[in-house]
Amino acid sequence: MKKNACKKLCKECPFKKDSMKGYLGEASGDPESFLQSMEYDPIPCHLQVDWENDTDEEIENKCFSHPCIGSLQFMNNSCKLPFSKEYRALQDSVDKNPEVFNWRAEFIRHHTIN
Repeated sequence: MKKNACKKLCKECPFKKDSMKGYLGEASGDPESFLQSMEYDPIPCHLQVDWENDTDEEIENKCFSHPCIGSLQFMNNSCKLPFSKEYRALQDSVDKNPEVFNWRAEFIRHHTIN
């Protein structure tokens, strides 16, 4: 697979400021846990993963071959650096994006369903 195959923010990306409130792709759980899951490893683009049929290894590979561009832009917007060199290289491959949330609190407020 081509490295960083996704280059564009998806229309449905949960990191977009105008995304559907409460929608976190196929992920379940609260928005804060969702953000914590991407602190150590990139998350795959939700359009590239078949959560029912892909193996854990296939999903892990897609984290680097098809990362969520919105999550990388979110990290850039919020000045958050990932831990690993490989993850940092992915983040460096995208620019900041005004369509994407800047801060955790914005993301959590938007996606918290009362």
